[in-house]
This record gives sequence, C-alpha cells and structure tokens, in this order.
Amino acid sequence: MHFAGDQGAAAPTVVVVDSDPEIRGGFVDCLRNQGIAAQTHSTPGEALANCTPHMHGCLLTEWRLPGMSGLDLQQSMAEHGCSLPFIVISREAKPATVVRAMQHGALDFFQKPCCHMQLLDSVDKAIKQDAQERRLRAMQEQVRQRLRLLTPREREVLFLVVEGRLTKQISRRLGISHKTVEVHRSNITRKMQADSVSQLLLMLTRCSIPEFVVELNETGDFVFA
Repeated sequence: MHFAGDQGAAAPTVVVVDSDPEIRGGFVDCLRNQGIAAQTHSTPGEALANCTPHMHGCLLTEWRLPGMSGLDLQQSMAEHGCSLPFIVISREAKPATVVRAMQHGALDFFQKPCCHMQLLDSVDKAIKQDAQERRLRAMQEQVRQRLRLLTPREREVLFLVVEGRLTKQISRRLGISHKTVEVHRSNITRKMQADSVSQLLLMLTRCSIPEFVVELNETGDFVFA
C-alpha cells in the first residue's frame, strides 16, 4: 500500500485554556520544560479566535470557563474544524462532572492542584492519539480519491471481491468473461495503488470507508451508495 506521508507537519501544540494566570503559567512551564509547544488563553473566546483546522496536539482546559464549560469549548472548536483530543482540569471533581466529561470524550480529568508528571503522561497519550487519528483521516481521504477513479463496473467488481467472491463467481454474477474480470481486478489494484488484492482488502478494512460500497436492491441489481 502506498500513502503520502505528512513529514512537513508542524510540531504538536498543547492549547491551555484557564482563567487563572498562575495555573496557566505552571502548566506552560511544565510543558515547555519537556520540549512541548504550548499556546495559552484565559477565555474561550481567545481560544476560538486562534484555533485553526491545521492545529494538532491536544486541548487542556478548565471545566468552568467564563461563559461556557470546557466541554462546550471543545465542541465549539470542533465545529470550527479544530478537533483535538482534550483533557479537563478543575478545582472540583464531582463524580457526575467527571462522568459527563468522560462520556463526551475527555481523555482524562484532573483535580487542581494536579501532579504534573501525571498530566504530562496524559498529554503525551493525547498527542499520540491525535497523530494517529490524523494519519487515519489522511489515509481515508487518499483512499476516497482513488475510489473515485474507478468506473461503475470496477466498483461492482470491487464489491464482489470484498465479499470474497472468486473470479469465476464474479464472471457469472456480472455476465462477463473470466479474462474481463481479471482485467478489472488489475485495473482496480493499479488505481488503488495496492500491490495485491490482499493489500487492497487490508486498505479498505483499515480505512473503514462506507461510501465506496455498492448495495444490491431487491432484484439483485447494483445500487451505488
């Protein structure tokens, strides 16, 4: 399988949002001492004004912020195209609050004052998760672009290949010769930049792309999704 890398990506940044300047400063010093870039904001508005879809890293946010919660901030940033894994910090850690944060995707919840070493471990996990998710999204987009190169017939053949059908079964199902099926299979692997059918199947499985699928209607005809 061949995919373009992202070697030119900038270093990850931890976006720290807390209304307490002393707390912000302590977190930033801790992060920068470990060589981790940090961007600090005292209000949600500042954070939203500076977030971009190209940012990567993680969000470290106070639960109670002026005008909104840390959860609301994370969701607003995602709506602006800046979807980062997030960690919550708070002076209070009521069970209901912690559960709500975790149910909405928070990777961790720390009560102030918190152990900086534990916080760094959580930040490291968040940054790694963000990098993994971005690689997957980039791979999915490349696969989508390649799928668009397939002809309708090639998509039909691909659907049957994914189902595990053999060449002779595909030939009978589509009413075409074995040789024509082999030509389509060869074209599919070439356009998808896969070295083999097994690599092609692995690519589609890893990327979990639903829109390439063609479905069969009640009469057994193909319907493209």
